[in-house]
Amino acid sequence: MSTELNIIERSLDTFKDAALILSKNKDRAAKATAIGNKILADLQTSGGRMTPEMDARMKNYLMNCSNAVKGMNEDRKPITQTLTIIAREFTGQENLLDAANKETVAYKIQQVRNAYAEQMHREEQARQEQIRKDQAKAQEVINLKAECEKRLIKHTSDHLNAEKQRVNTRFNAITLENFDEESVKLDRYTPIYPYSHYSQFAHGLTSRLVSAEEIGNIAIGVMAGRFDDFAATYKSELIEVREHLIDRLPSKKKELEAIRDAADELEKDRLKQQQLDREEEDRARIAREDRQKAAAQTQQVDSNLAINTTMSLFETEAAVAESETVIPAARQGYEIEVLGAAGWMQIFQLWFNEEGIRLTNDKIASKKMESMKAFCEKHAHATGIRITSNFLVYTETFKAVNRK
Repeated sequence: MSTELNIIERSLDTFKDAALILSKNKDRAAKATAIGNKILADLQTSGGRMTPEMDARMKNYLMNCSNAVKGMNEDRKPITQTLTIIAREFTGQENLLDAANKETVAYKIQQVRNAYAEQMHREEQARQEQIRKDQAKAQEVINLKAECEKRLIKHTSDHLNAEKQRVNTRFNAITLENFDEESVKLDRYTPIYPYSHYSQFAHGLTSRLVSAEEIGNIAIGVMAGRFDDFAATYKSELIEVREHLIDRLPSKKKELEAIRDAADELEKDRLKQQQLDREEEDRARIAREDRQKAAAQTQQVDSNLAINTTMSLFETEAAVAESETVIPAARQGYEIEVLGAAGWMQIFQLWFNEEGIRLTNDKIASKKMESMKAFCEKHAHATGIRITSNFLVYTETFKAVNRK
C-alpha cells in the first residue's frame, strides 16, 4: 500500500492550489481574448487595412499569447501530471484483467477459449459438410434407383411391344392357304416372358458420387423380386392381344375371300390397301397403348422419387440441426495478412469502392490503412466477398464470446 499512499499524499499537496491555478489561468485566457478582440475590432474600424503599426501590434499580441500559454502550462503541469499518474495507476490495474492485453492471464485464457471455440466450430463445420456429402450421395442413390427402374421398365416394355407387334404382324400375314394352320397356332399361343431377356438388362448408369460396384448393387436391388410382376403383365397383355385377334379371325377370312373373289385388279388393290391401313392402325394402336402404360409406370417411379427425395431432405435437416456437443458461442471473422505493397493497393481499392467513395475529402485523408484493412476483414465476413490476390492471405478467426 506504500505506493498508493504516497500517490494520495502527493496528490493532496498538489491539488491544494488547483482551484486557484485554474481560476488564474481562466483570468489570463479571458483577458488575452478580450485584448485580441479589441485588436480585431480596431482593424475592422480602419476598414480592414493592415499597417506596419497594426502588424507589430498583432505580432506582440501573439508573442504574449505564446508566453501566457507557457506560463499556464507550467502552473498546471504538476496537477495534470499527477492526474496522469493517478489515471495510469487505475488503468494499470484494469489492464491486468484486460483479455486484449497480451501480458495478462485473461488474454491467455481468452486464447485458450478462442482455440477451443475454433476447434469445436471447425469440427461442427466438418460434421455438417460430411452430412451434406452423405445427403448428396443418398440423393444420387435415390436418383440412380429411379433411373434404373425407368430403364428396366423400358427394357421389358420394349420386349413386350416387340412381341405384340410380332403376333400382330403374323396375324396380318395370314393367307387363305395357311388360314386354318395359323388359326390353330394362334389359339394355342401361350405367351411366356423369358427370364433370359430379363437377366440381360444392362442399366448403363454412371455416377461421380457412387461407385460402379454400388451402382451394380442398386441394379440388383431394383431387379430383385420384380420378374414375376413383369412376367404376369407380359402374359396377360399378350393373352389379351391373342383373344382380340382370335375374335377377328372370321372377319379376317372374309377379307381374304373378298380379295380373292374381286372382279378386277383395281378392286383387289383397294381391298389390299384397306387391309394394309387396318394393319398400320393396329401397329400404331399397340405402340400408343404401350407408351401410355410405360408412361404410367414411369409416373409412379417419379412419384416415389419425389417422396424419397423429400424424406431424404428431412433426414438431412434433422442431422444438420442435431449436435450432441455444446459449442461455445463465438464471433467469426477474417484476418488479412498483407504480403506486399500491391496488397495494400487492393485493400484501398475495395475500401474506396465500398465506403470511401461516399466520404468527404477530409475524412478520406484521415483514414489509415489499418482501418481500411479492418473494413475489408469485416466486409469479407458480412458478404463472403474476399479479394483475390497473391499478396493477401485471408485466415478465418474465431473469438469465444464471454457472456451469460
